Amino acid sequence: PIMDGNVKRVFTRYFGIYGDTSRRATETVLWDLAQRAIQLADNTLDMRRYIQGQMDLGATICTRSRPACHACPLADTCFAYRENAQAELPQRRPRKALPEKACVMLMVLHQRHVLLQQQPEPGIWGGLWSLPMVENEKQLQPVLNALGARADSVASLPALTHTFSHFKLHIQALRVELHQPPQRELDPSEQWVALSALPDTALPAPVKTLLLAEIAAPNDQVCAGR
Repeated sequence: PIMDGNVKRVFTRYFGIYGDTSRRATETVLWDLAQRAIQLADNTLDMRRYIQGQMDLGATICTRSRPACHACPLADTCFAYRENAQAELPQRRPRKALPEKACVMLMVLHQRHVLLQQQPEPGIWGGLWSLPMVENEKQLQPVLNALGARADSVASLPALTHTFSHFKLHIQALRVELHQPPQRELDPSEQWVALSALPDTALPAPVKTLLLAEIAAPNDQVCAGR
């Protein structure tokens, strides 16, 4: 016997086998059933046609989604068909919970320009221009001090979550309007970018979401100071 993905699906549905089919315990049950099925067959069993039939059944009729049970020759004695459990079997491997991280992004604005920093390579956003990031809101003032700037107003923007392949990033953004431009000269990895130029700037997806909302806001938008 064989036990590829198509055959596993046929066996789990026909016999009503629950459990992750990639786990050894479940696979052992399936292999035992496959062996018993062959032992119960008579001597006229054409093994090659039997195995091919199982694979074809899984590939064309007992498919992962929307199986054609009305056309299946095994429907009358199939557990999944009888119990309406086709969508439950085979059971999918449980997804691992993604680690979660959090950061605060600073949308530092002055005269409809925003301060962006180019992210180092290698990295998740390597080479892209992003908002300055800190771990928490308490680090805002040290950032402003380092810039030689004073905030005219600070407001929290709606939080958002961005999901990467291997973790979730929870982002809290602060809109920081400067009364005067920073006194310190910018590093080569920093620049003031006009809000009107942002659609053509290489930005990470969540940063683009935040900044495009800022572009859409009225020019005379007033943020509540804190």
